[in-house]
Amino acid sequence: MRAVLLALVVLGGLSELASAATISAVLKPSFVDSSSNPFPGKITTSSLSGTTVSYFGSIATWTPPDFAILLNTTQDVGSSRAVIRTDVSRQDGSPSGTTKFLLTSYSEFYTPGGTALADTVSVQNSAYWEFTVNGIYNWSIADQDPGHAGLTFNRRTFEFVKVNGNTETLVSANSFNSTGAGTVNPSGVKLSSGIYRLRYNHFDPAVKVLGSPIVNSINLDISFAFQSEDAGGGAVPEPTSVAVFGLLGLGGAVAKWRRKK
Repeated sequence: MRAVLLALVVLGGLSELASAATISAVLKPSFVDSSSNPFPGKITTSSLSGTTVSYFGSIATWTPPDFAILLNTTQDVGSSRAVIRTDVSRQDGSPSGTTKFLLTSYSEFYTPGGTALADTVSVQNSAYWEFTVNGIYNWSIADQDPGHAGLTFNRRTFEFVKVNGNTETLVSANSFNSTGAGTVNPSGVKLSSGIYRLRYNHFDPAVKVLGSPIVNSINLDISFAFQSEDAGGGAVPEPTSVAVFGLLGLGGAVAKWRRKK
């Protein structure tokens, strides 16, 4: 009897280890310059003399689940200014088993207090969230219309892909924003373990002559709802299952030894 009680006590402690399902996220830049240096920001300036492109911005590290500003960079172009920024926070357990990443990007180009440039200028905040998923999850994306509040030049495209070696494949084909405006709110079921990327390109192709900047901010939230552990296609027992059979065997051996004694 004592052996059985001991097994139950140990089993209770091991139950906390039964779930191996995890999700982690990191923000990475999409652009590279001619020397392959990575950047999340890109400025394109077109004039009669030609077109110039410059890259800027760096991404800070993040300690989840705290709210953080991972990217907040300003770059001057003549008398005007380009700004990119990216915010994040993580929410776990509401509802139970759900992991949600609240993502916001900013992209704007404006003239603080003078005459707009004669050049045509656009600024882009382009990066991707890389998720390492261990487990089976349903997923959904809540995207905000980039044209909100009358900001007709504010655009954002995105796509959700799975990484397969050196290639990427769409998780759900034809479900993503391809025009830069509107909402599509894609979702799917039974996402398996692997590496996934939520790519976004938030851009502002217009100059606004203002005393202060208009905040072109757009939300792009993604949620993962836990369904089950991922056995990788095989019947791999969970740690708890292994513990159950091992402890039951131990209990039987102890009982047999006591009878012989």
